[in-house]
Amino acid sequence: DLKQFSLPAIRMKVQEPHNGGISSRFGGIPDVPPNFKWPLVDCEEVVPLEFLCQLDLVEIAKIWPDSGLPSSGLLSFFEDASEFGFGGDPSAWQVFYFENKGILAGC
Repeated sequence: DLKQFSLPAIRMKVQEPHNGGISSRFGGIPDVPPNFKWPLVDCEEVVPLEFLCQLDLVEIAKIWPDSGLPSSGLLSFFEDASEFGFGGDPSAWQVFYFENKGILAGC
């Protein structure tokens, strides 16, 4: 029975922004604090990581309250687009947690 190996998951659906504020999204310009330093990776040369997505943890907490994640704030994911898949160099991925969404703005 495969059910014994299943883990909780969230299905995300891309749709038009509904409020124009800080919310979960894929791509575009990330919402970051004013002193944010863009993440870099040093492969053969130093290059900036690309913004992948941001997750509003208030939205996650509404549908998965016992996820183990904080119930507020924002998670922002950056990746080295030249690294395919989730293996390889761990420096090719960076995740940032921003606790106070009130100070965030598009960079």
